[in-house]
Amino acid sequence: MEAGAPICIGSKHIATWGLGQVCDGTQTESGIREYARSIGVDEVAAVDAYREVTVMSRERFEKVARMMYDVVKQLTEIGWQNIQQARLNVERSEILKELRKSEARLKEAQSIAKMGNFEHDFLKNTVWWSDQAYKILDYPVSDIPPSLETFINRLSDDDKNKLITLVEAAKKYGEDFFMNFSYQISE
Repeated sequence: MEAGAPICIGSKHIATWGLGQVCDGTQTESGIREYARSIGVDEVAAVDAYREVTVMSRERFEKVARMMYDVVKQLTEIGWQNIQQARLNVERSEILKELRKSEARLKEAQSIAKMGNFEHDFLKNTVWWSDQAYKILDYPVSDIPPSLETFINRLSDDDKNKLITLVEAAKKYGEDFFMNFSYQISE
């Protein structure tokens, strides 16, 4: 008796795991000799080879074959998942590399244009300033924690009122806003 389980990665068959050369106990030495004569091979060698073959009931062989098939199926699924994960990792790495390049370009562009930006997440109550925003507002980069209040203190009086109105509307309606500011730098 023989059995095989295909090893596939995705839809591509790459190998077969074989289980074989098992006798179910119904064969006899005389039957092996007769078969060896009919195909023209050495009877003694055929009987010697037969004696080395594992004897197993058909029922037991089928259980082993099903188990082998299940193991191969699990291994190929894990292999396919590993390949997919490796592809995602490479793709993620490439995306992060491009993101870092883009961030560096933005930082350089802001420096050249003497522009900065900041974000205020009202739900999480977090504030972030770009390095150039620190420089424009005449603060050492990351020397002070960014806050809306610190930012507002640098604005002209007119812009303070406009910004406070926009912030209140943003909180109330959950919308983003954009505004150009005039700011004051300490002497």
